[in-house]
Amino acid sequence: MNPAVLGSPSPSPSPSPSPSPPPHLIQFSGFADAAYSSRLSNTTTEFVNGFPSRVFDYNDRTPDLQNLNVQTALNAGNLTGKLELSAGTDANIIQSYPGAFNGFDVTQAYLAYQLGKLSVQGGKFETLAGAEVIESPSDLNFSRSILFGFAVPFTHTGGRLTYALNPHINVIGGVNAGWDEIRSTNGRLTAEYGFAYNPSAAVSLTAQGYTGIEQSSNYGIPYNPYGNNPLNLPGVLLGPTGIQDATGLPPSAQGQRTLIDVVGTVHPTGATTFTVNYDHGLQHNFDAIGDTAGWSGLAGYASYQLNPKVVASVRYEGFNDPQGYRTGIVSPTGVGPFWHEGTFTLGYNLTSALTLRAEYRHDAISESAFLNSDGTTSNNNNSTLGLEAFVKF
Repeated sequence: MNPAVLGSPSPSPSPSPSPSPPPHLIQFSGFADAAYSSRLSNTTTEFVNGFPSRVFDYNDRTPDLQNLNVQTALNAGNLTGKLELSAGTDANIIQSYPGAFNGFDVTQAYLAYQLGKLSVQGGKFETLAGAEVIESPSDLNFSRSILFGFAVPFTHTGGRLTYALNPHINVIGGVNAGWDEIRSTNGRLTAEYGFAYNPSAAVSLTAQGYTGIEQSSNYGIPYNPYGNNPLNLPGVLLGPTGIQDATGLPPSAQGQRTLIDVVGTVHPTGATTFTVNYDHGLQHNFDAIGDTAGWSGLAGYASYQLNPKVVASVRYEGFNDPQGYRTGIVSPTGVGPFWHEGTFTLGYNLTSALTLRAEYRHDAISESAFLNSDGTTSNNNNSTLGLEAFVKF
């Protein structure tokens, strides 16, 4: 007979699991990133025009504190936000106009509010464009791609709306002050638009674009850590003096700039990642006679987690700059370069916080554009070895 019929006590029910603790109102995080890069040939990481051919890892055979990064996140229900500060050599590269280039940067500072399916964001935030980001621990490789340094902006200051059409598709729109500008140099705004499609945890596709009137000679190529525009080249920030560049284009000249960026990522297994990034950009009125400059590039990435501590990543990409607008490199016949590179990176997670990375990279360019170590001759190939250590906190 069932004991319960005789009045035997029933077993006690299992206790309910404790609910997850709510996120802290304020959360702090960050990382410190140190690196060392060395050329393996007689070329440097500098173009013959005096500008760097690399984004962050431009210092040759010099220990480098690239980024001491501190982030504060706000989690107040529907209201969220972030304040991100960067110090080190990276800060000079990512600074928005008007920047002091003093080794310190307010990289992001924004608030966002969730209204049902709509998110409203305002302040300074990182661009939607590109497969890579400013924060090195989130990238597959130590060195940044050509596309990250020469095809897309770093940050924007303005407003962004994100609407969830369904659990898998978001549409995005907004306006901002322009490419890497805290305030617009010409009083005009740039439109931001895009969508994100995530059919599953293993697949994602994003497409984003920017269109606006930009200064033709401002921030045409990245900040120059070697000096102040020694050859007075086109596409370079000339400053407030009103000096014309080598084409006769005054700094007040402006034209419509458009960028289309597409990123697709697939995780076939939990240990494998494949990513493809395509960029195409146009700048109208880039020279004194009103011509249009274009640039485009395609990058592919593959990463495999060999074991919980070791990950191997490769990248190959090509970048075409036919008018030389983004690189400042033009051949005697007036043709800009086609530039490609291949990179292999091996990462080792010494602890959950500390990661070491070693990297080999080879660049080749159609013009003899890489300055040799003698400071006079040039080459069209460049190989480097990079070592990096970053600790997250």
